[in-house]
Amino acid sequence: MKLSIIIPTFNTAHVIGECLSAILQQVEERRDIQVIAVDDASTDDTVERIKSHGVTVIERATNGGSARSRNLGARHASGTWLIFLDADVLLPAGSLARLERLVDESAEIPGRTFQGVFSADNQVAGLASAFYNYEQHYVQLSMPRTTNYVNTSLFCIRRDEFLAIGGFDEGLRLCEDTEFGLRWWNAGNTVRLVPELAVRHVKSITFRGVTRVLFLSTYVARTLGRRPSSTDAESTNGRPAARSRFFMVKVGTALLHLLGLGLSIAYRNPVPWLLFLAIDLGIKYRFFRHLVTVHRRPMLWIYSWLMLHATGLAMFAGACLATIRSPRLRRRILALPHR
Repeated sequence: MKLSIIIPTFNTAHVIGECLSAILQQVEERRDIQVIAVDDASTDDTVERIKSHGVTVIERATNGGSARSRNLGARHASGTWLIFLDADVLLPAGSLARLERLVDESAEIPGRTFQGVFSADNQVAGLASAFYNYEQHYVQLSMPRTTNYVNTSLFCIRRDEFLAIGGFDEGLRLCEDTEFGLRWWNAGNTVRLVPELAVRHVKSITFRGVTRVLFLSTYVARTLGRRPSSTDAESTNGRPAARSRFFMVKVGTALLHLLGLGLSIAYRNPVPWLLFLAIDLGIKYRFFRHLVTVHRRPMLWIYSWLMLHATGLAMFAGACLATIRSPRLRRRILALPHR
């Protein structure tokens, strides 16, 4: 068998049907593509909906996190290549055929993996969801094509190599893909970013969820002793990589705004804040120019500007706390809910 698609689920009854339908339309009667869902002790009717599509489902008795579910699915898989797919993404038509061509071309190349990206529109109502999806889309398209970035929305890797390196870290409830990407890269392997593999993300996330996800992803990367994506291929010749640059822009402009606001309040003069506002918009011009072309929603433009600063401060907090080498603090931070 060539490909095994692994989908971890937990209370995803509202989206799993669409996800599986998009996959099965491309699989049809083929016997060399396997679809496995691993349910992490859902309390809704997720399992029943999976079974109604005729898909193999492995049911866990207790909730252990998506890393455990993905690793369990990998151990049960029969395919030479594993495709990790989140339950809240829709795989566009032709994606599996494109992935097949990529794995065929890489049959003799060890340490090669493939990473998909988010499409520009996640088709979910809510400003927080739209901002999170767009920001991820923008940053992903800004990355070099060879990277250490791993996101389980769509990630393809050889099964034997995945198992050999130990799979996902089951001690992490969140950002296990971030940790895996850094560990994979540090072992001398590569991740090939494929913008043509753009999945539609239908995840609904709150303001609190966005800030916590970005806080935690920054914290995890920093506790491994590296800046976010500092090992990306683009970081050669002294140039920081795409995610690292965006991290610095978000944190730097957020701190500048706090400084400008403080000066304006202290001197009862709006000029300092307006000056920093002009600098901020100039720095983020490309981000907003692309946003305006993708989303014709003025409220989203304003919300995104505010969220860039809120999440910038959250990422700054994550980076600062990561400098404190305390196992107890690490356990408490990683136990935070992310929605």
